[in-house]
Amino acid sequence: MKLKQFLLIALSITFFTCNTESVDNPDEETTDSTLIKKIVYDKGTADEYTVTFNYDGNKLISVDAGDGYITKYIYENDKLIRIDDLDSNDLQTYVTIQYNLDETLGSYIIFFEKDNDHAEKHIFTYNSDNTMTESVYYGTYAVQETFSYSSINTFEGKNIMNEKWDDDSIEYIYTYDDKKGALRNIQHIDIINLISVDFGGLAEYGSVNNVTSLKEIQDGTVNYFDEYEYTYDNNEYPKTSIYKTESRWGPEEDTTMAFFYE
Repeated sequence: MKLKQFLLIALSITFFTCNTESVDNPDEETTDSTLIKKIVYDKGTADEYTVTFNYDGNKLISVDAGDGYITKYIYENDKLIRIDDLDSNDLQTYVTIQYNLDETLGSYIIFFEKDNDHAEKHIFTYNSDNTMTESVYYGTYAVQETFSYSSINTFEGKNIMNEKWDDDSIEYIYTYDDKKGALRNIQHIDIINLISVDFGGLAEYGSVNNVTSLKEIQDGTVNYFDEYEYTYDNNEYPKTSIYKTESRWGPEEDTTMAFFYE
């Protein structure tokens, strides 16, 4: 599963504040403070593993994938400014985050494995039609000035629906349910997920609602078509899920997930 692979490489790396609206009535405020505590993958099988979420209030402090793999989220003046990916306390990859004067996400830089001296800078421009242009530059840890690509991100409300590269070579298409997203009450989850769009990870679960499908198209060919089938608890949060994916190279093994909250 792509999420598991990402957690073992660069764990959990949209631009709005956390949602506080009811799914059934968007004008009705809610005091719901439900937070995801853990997700158990392939429960009851030899492949079972657990990802644990740790908080300070509703601020995500760390995501622990076990076996020494942990991602830490660092804040300054209540604002997320850095994400660190560690393997047995050894820093592997990290992200620094910059904001605009109006506190929207302005840019971030991901610094890849320290021995490679490679980094990517992502700069965001906000458009009047509820889309966002993302421009990506790569280089060394010190300077990122070589243009790589730009893309347009399209939103419906606070859910990202589409990301399409400017040369039409790659496109990601999302669909969602109308239930409560497992991650929706995490502070800055929209910023965390916007960063995750480029690398996989928590973005595959959505924020306001739950992702039901994700299609990756490259040069007109579908590379991956991912589907999520959910059961829900009495509060309309995901209780279990089955993750299925078909790739251009053939089907992959299904993954089950069980969600636990606090």
